[in-house]
Amino acid sequence: MIRVGSYNLFDFGDGNAHRDPQVDVREQRLFDVIRCLDVDVLAVQEVKGSTPALAANRLRRLADAVNMDCQVRPSLVDEIAPVAVAAAPTGFNVALMWRPGITPIAGA
Repeated sequence: MIRVGSYNLFDFGDGNAHRDPQVDVREQRLFDVIRCLDVDVLAVQEVKGSTPALAANRLRRLADAVNMDCQVRPSLVDEIAPVAVAAAPTGFNVALMWRPGITPIAGA
C-alpha cells in the first residue's frame, strides 16, 4: 500500500533563511511536520517561485531536507532529470515528492 498526502506549505521559499532567523525556524518546523506525515508520496502547494527554475530549486531543497525525492529520472544518461513541479503564473507552484525507492514514470 502506498500512502499519499497533501500539504500546503504557505509561501515556502518566500524569504531568506540565511538572514532571517524566523524564516529558518519556520522552515525547520515545516520540515519536521512533513517528516512526521510518514507518507510515500506528498503533493505540496505554494512552493514560491517567480520562475519554474526557482520553484524547482526550492522544491529540491525541501525534498533534500525531508529525505524525499522530486526528480523524475531520465531514460537517457545525458538527460537532465526534470523536477516534479507545475509552475503557475502566480508564482504559487504545486509539486510532488516521494520516498526514495519509488520510481515515477515521466509523462504519466
